[in-house]
Amino acid sequence: MKTTSPTTWFSRLKVGVTALTATTLLAGCGNANMAGTPPMVVGQQQQQQQPQVPMSTGGYNGLPGAVDHGPNGPSRMVMKGVRYRVGPKLFIDVPGMEAVMIPGQPGAPVVMDDPSSFSLMIANGMFALDADNVASLMNNYVLNYPDPPMKNLTATLTNGRMNMKGTMHKGVDFPFEMEGTATVTASGKILLTPDKVKAMGFSSLPLMKLAGLSIESMCTIREGRGVVTEGNTIIMDPTKMLPAPAISGRVSQVQIAPDPKDSQMKLMISFGGGPQAVRDEKLAAPQAPNYMHILGGVVRFVNTYSTFTNLQIVDADPSDYFDFYLNEYGIQMLQGVIILSPNGSTLSLQPDYLKRNTPIRPNVPGNLLPNGEAGTYTAQPTSAFNKPR
Repeated sequence: MKTTSPTTWFSRLKVGVTALTATTLLAGCGNANMAGTPPMVVGQQQQQQQPQVPMSTGGYNGLPGAVDHGPNGPSRMVMKGVRYRVGPKLFIDVPGMEAVMIPGQPGAPVVMDDPSSFSLMIANGMFALDADNVASLMNNYVLNYPDPPMKNLTATLTNGRMNMKGTMHKGVDFPFEMEGTATVTASGKILLTPDKVKAMGFSSLPLMKLAGLSIESMCTIREGRGVVTEGNTIIMDPTKMLPAPAISGRVSQVQIAPDPKDSQMKLMISFGGGPQAVRDEKLAAPQAPNYMHILGGVVRFVNTYSTFTNLQIVDADPSDYFDFYLNEYGIQMLQGVIILSPNGSTLSLQPDYLKRNTPIRPNVPGNLLPNGEAGTYTAQPTSAFNKPR
C-alpha cells in the first residue's frame, strides 16, 4: 500500500497557515488539565481566571444540514479511517461515520475531556470489529459483572460466519461452542443465529431441543447490557454495548467480510446509508486520508473553549487506521503539532495512540508560511509550549 507522508499532503493544503502556535490555542485558558502538565507561562501573564463559557441559546440538536454550523447549532463529528479506541483492550475501526455530538445538558458545550458529557447520534457510518475485539467487547464490557453466564470467550470470523467458544455457567461451569450467521432485525439490531451448538454434552440444536434446552434457558444475560438471548438466537444492540459516550443510531446492514482498508476479516456494522454516504466540508486538510473532524457549536478540548468549532485531527501516519483514544487524546495532541489557518480552522496532527511517546516534527513547506516566506519551517510539538520557562 502506498504511504503518503505528512509532508506530501501538507504541501497540498489549499489554505494558508497563519501561525504554528499552540500558545495561541492553549494559552489563557487555565492549565492544560492533564496529569504531569505544568501551567503555561506567556510573557507577563496575569493571574488566570476561568473563562466565560459561551452557551448555546436555542440551537437545534438535529441531523447535519438542519441548521448552519455556528455556535448555536449542533457540533457535527466526521470520522474517516479512524481506529476508535474505547479502552486499552478494545477498539472499533471506523472506515467512515457522520454523527451529531449532543451535550448531556441542552445549551452546554461538548466537553471532549468528559466522554459522559455528550452522546453521538449516528446519521450514517460503519463500525468494523475483528475477532479479537468482538471477544473483548463481550468479555470486558457486556459480560463484565459478577457471575456472568458466559466468560473467557474467543471468537473466529470466516466469510459470512462467526464462531464463538468459551465457558458457560449453569450451576456448574462447562465448555460451549456456537457458530452461525449475522443479520439485521426489523428494529435495527444485530441477530446472531447459531446453527451449530455444543454445550452440556449436547452436540446439536435438535438434541438440545429434545432435552427441552435452548441458548436462552442456559444463558440469560443481565438486562441493560445490550445483548439478549431469545430461544436459540442472540440479539445485539451495539448502541447499548459500549461505554461513554453513549451512541444512538439504527443498524442498516451487518456482514462478516474482509475490511477493504486492511483486508482483515471483521464484523462490519453499517448505520444508515453506510460509510459511502459520509460527506465533509470546511476541512483544513482535505487530502488527509485518516482524520476526525468536529464542525460547529461550542466544544471544549484540552481546557480550551472553541466557538464556531472547526477542528480537524489528522493521522500523522496514513498507512493504516488512525489509532485514537478519546480518554487520552490530550497525550496524543501534546506529542503532535497544531496549525491555525486564516479561515478559523484548526489542524491537529497527531501520532497513533500506540506511538504516543514519539513526538512528530514534520516540515511544513515554505509556501504555507505567512507572507510567503521562503524555505521550510520545522513544526514545534505542542508539548514545547507546556514547558516551564
